[in-house]
Amino acid sequence: MQSCLPFFYHPTTVLLIDDDRNYLRQLQSLLSRNAAKFIIEPTPQKALQIAYHNINMQASIHNCFNYLEEEELETYRMAVNVSNIYKMIYNDARFDQISTVIVDYNMPGMNGLEFCKKIQDTSIRKILLTGETDETLVIKAFNEGVIDAYIRKHQDNFYTVIQETLEKCQESYFADFSKKIEAVFDPEDQKKAAFCSEKFKDYFKIVTQTYKIKEFYMLERTGSFLCIDQDGNHGVLVTQSKESVELLLDSQEALTAHPKILKALKDNTHILCYKHITEAPLPAGSSWGEYTFPADYLKEDDETFLCAYVPGKFGLQKENLKTFNQSKKDMAA
Repeated sequence: MQSCLPFFYHPTTVLLIDDDRNYLRQLQSLLSRNAAKFIIEPTPQKALQIAYHNINMQASIHNCFNYLEEEELETYRMAVNVSNIYKMIYNDARFDQISTVIVDYNMPGMNGLEFCKKIQDTSIRKILLTGETDETLVIKAFNEGVIDAYIRKHQDNFYTVIQETLEKCQESYFADFSKKIEAVFDPEDQKKAAFCSEKFKDYFKIVTQTYKIKEFYMLERTGSFLCIDQDGNHGVLVTQSKESVELLLDSQEALTAHPKILKALKDNTHILCYKHITEAPLPAGSSWGEYTFPADYLKEDDETFLCAYVPGKFGLQKENLKTFNQSKKDMAA
């Protein structure tokens, strides 16, 4: 099964574990741009309690994606529960979710490898900091999947490596959840979904870099995402397949749409974007002009996708949203 974009992503909390508290504070300062929050814990036993308490936060994620029964199937086997997606966005505790632990190998009472073995069956990613003498044991643990990465504390490029490794671990944390949901897809589902397309993934990367997106959430099975930057400004990366455009043009609502709008949609130069805070019904054709935006045309193999990033206008109440920057200020205070 080919790799797809994660269904959602937001900044997380990183648990730092070392019996040297001063070293942990130095590490936190180094990694401050890579996470929403940090928990510093010099005692492995207490850190273990923190990690297990956090696992309970993950259960609500799967409520955002509904598995369809056979008689409900249209072209996909999974439906997005948009209302629950927005509940997750407005939940201030989303940034409290621990995605990754960074733990030193050499600690009294319980070494870092023993700690990682105790949380091996969780979704939490584990980065082990090692010395030269620990290499053989650590490589074995990595190959067995006990840890996700290991970094030598005294290597020349330590700062660069740990920053890059943490970013990859946070991304894989969310990708892991998505893969479990992807299990209901078959190969034909993936062909119809833009977020599994290599060209769309490149397009998605450009959008997130251009608009400095810090978190994103899937709104539609085709690959439309609600995107939020560090200050709570938002937009929708809307995506439609050729098949979904044809359904729009054949709809009852299209009968009252302006001929110029219909031509723009038919010529694949524009896209219709009407999603709001809840699953919005298709608007009357006479109002399609206010929901129509210039689109980019992506073609990969036999599939065609139209994409556009549309800032704002989608009902997100910024004043009720805890942002990445607010989370960082709270942590600093």
